[in-house]
Amino acid sequence: MTGPAFSWDTFLFRHREQILDEWQERLHNRVSARYATRPIKELAQTTSDACDAFSRVLADNDYTRINRFISEITRIRLEAGFPLADVQKAFELFREIVIPILVAESSGSQLCRNIEAINQGLAYTIHRFSSHFQKMHETCLKDYARRLEKDVAARTAELKESEQQYRRLVEEIQDGYLVLSKEKIEYVNPAFCRLHGVTPYQALQQPFLTFVAAENRDRVRQIITGEPLRTPRILSGQKPLNTSAEPVTAPACPRKSMSDHPGSRAGPITCVLSGTSPGGWRWKKRAGKWSAWPISGI
Repeated sequence: MTGPAFSWDTFLFRHREQILDEWQERLHNRVSARYATRPIKELAQTTSDACDAFSRVLADNDYTRINRFISEITRIRLEAGFPLADVQKAFELFREIVIPILVAESSGSQLCRNIEAINQGLAYTIHRFSSHFQKMHETCLKDYARRLEKDVAARTAELKESEQQYRRLVEEIQDGYLVLSKEKIEYVNPAFCRLHGVTPYQALQQPFLTFVAAENRDRVRQIITGEPLRTPRILSGQKPLNTSAEPVTAPACPRKSMSDHPGSRAGPITCVLSGTSPGGWRWKKRAGKWSAWPISGI
């Protein structure tokens, strides 16, 4: 006599609690640190759904529920930042748990058919899940790249607008303004050109000291670079150089003399040193002498 025919429905119903308990325990303790942090209630729900979906594959060759479960678990695990390999291991646990139970209850050709059915069902599940996971992951990356591109474009536009506003401000003020890089002029505003009687083309890339009388260039260079004086001394009628708000008289004058240059007019000049620590010097001619104030935070 032969025993009753094997039924997957009967087998999985009888061992359902054992399979789910072991699956949840192994997920929580043996797969990865990410699974170890997931709530037990969540693992109970996902393993229950997966077991029911596998039952339909094994008993009826129906993949409808497993396909639906694959879509759902892919979304859940991607949102939680799970790597592909972790979820693949989670699916494999079903085989590790069920085959030893089958071996204890089946034999011969029936056992071979049962193991083959599990292998086929899991192969389909893992392959489909892996493909779906990869596609969704790529979609997420593309969406992120598009959002990042939009953010960069928006911030670039904001920066451009800010630069334009700053340029308009600098170009409209009556104070002379210039930007230096290694003592060479990289930018001058219209007021600077008016004060010195030059065009921007004539000023750009020129050493700033070109606009300073020869006898005063060493002193002005030290003021601009912040280097200590080689032979510190206080010239007659001058105050020591310091970093307070008190003006410091510097014997700087453009070329020969501001008053001697055609078209030149007395007025303040702001100097910003490019590529150095924030700061600069504000120059103004008073009583025939040029005075400098240190500026911070420009």
